Amino acid sequence: MRTLTIIAAALLIASPLAATCRSTAENLLATHNCGFDRDVSEWTALGDAAVSRDVSEGGVLKAVSDASGSLTIDGPCVAAKAASQYRLSARLRLSSGTTYFCSVNVYQYSDAACGQNADPLGSAAGPPDPVWTVVDGTATTSSTTKSLKVHPDCSGQPGFVVLFDDFVLVPG
Repeated sequence: MRTLTIIAAALLIASPLAATCRSTAENLLATHNCGFDRDVSEWTALGDAAVSRDVSEGGVLKAVSDASGSLTIDGPCVAAKAASQYRLSARLRLSSGTTYFCSVNVYQYSDAACGQNADPLGSAAGPPDPVWTVVDGTATTSSTTKSLKVHPDCSGQPGFVVLFDDFVLVPG
């Protein structure tokens, strides 16, 4: 079994980003529907949870937990460099219900298709508030990393709704 060094993500909760995910220089998610202005393609809810586009919020990812209060979203796979630092940020807001936590996780893979040797890279977490909040974190990939995948995950009372927007994953 391979051993990877995982550097835990630093958590910073701040005011919403001024720039959008598409205007952030070097955002690896910029071409992967990071702002949901048209639809939610490339972002899939796992299990019985659901994702859709919320037009009332100007086009954001609306995520509804399953009957057990779990919500897991599978984001797009992007190419990454080994032994490199990455910064992750996203905006989120509790729309309804009760959540215990939400984390925007990043997994690293040893192949280009995000299929082999999934290993946690880092996480930016916080309980979502009814106002837009930014979660932000940094981590360094292992020496064998070839791709990354964003994987938001929340837990709470069944049926809670969390809104996500402006996913940013940048080297540096």
